[in-house]
Amino acid sequence: MSDDVTTYECSHCGNLGVGDGPITCCEETMGAIEDDPVSSNPTLSDLLKSVFEMSDTELELCLCVMEGGSITISTLAEQTEYDRSLINRHLNHLASIGVIKKQRRLLNSGGEV
Repeated sequence: MSDDVTTYECSHCGNLGVGDGPITCCEETMGAIEDDPVSSNPTLSDLLKSVFEMSDTELELCLCVMEGGSITISTLAEQTEYDRSLINRHLNHLASIGVIKKQRRLLNSGGEV
């Protein structure tokens, strides 16, 4: 394969292909795409929302956790002014899809966070 590759799109099903020569799909030759739609530079927010289907609230909480590292729900509630139960629900969803990791810690004074 040479350094000059072209992106192709099937006019029937929309499949994409990359190659240095004609590519077939749906029993027809795929058409070359002049402007590569994938070449834009998405932001971190765009990527997280698209890949993980995050809501704006989940994105905000995720970015707070990414910035602050280990952080309590109380601290997140102070920073974002969201209700603790809402934060907990969104964090549970983010943990279930593997974006964050939740931990419980015992306090020296008793209780846990």
